[in-house]
Amino acid sequence: VARPNKYFEFELAPTGEWIDLGIEATRSGLRRDDDYTSGMQTFAKIGPDTTTLVMRIEWKAFGRTPRAGDHWCGNLFRCAGRDPNRGYLAWQPTLTKKPSFHVSEKFGQFLFVK
Repeated sequence: VARPNKYFEFELAPTGEWIDLGIEATRSGLRRDDDYTSGMQTFAKIGPDTTTLVMRIEWKAFGRTPRAGDHWCGNLFRCAGRDPNRGYLAWQPTLTKKPSFHVSEKFGQFLFVK
């Protein structure tokens, strides 16, 4: 499966701050599309023992709706805590010396089913 050189990034912080970006990986580095607008909706709540984060992203933000049998590349990440003990969690770890979430060759496959 070909790995994308163009993909989207969606971030949500417990404080409610969020960002959505278009990303293009080029030979000279990453190019951010700060004008990309997904229309995502977010919710964040910090409780005494839990933190709840919710994102709603409509398919139109990806440019198409998946069909049964489609495979899309992607990854899921979480940063926790603060330096110097900050933790980095990933569904598909990128295994970079310095934490980096922009390693598309490490992205996993999302399989869409009926």
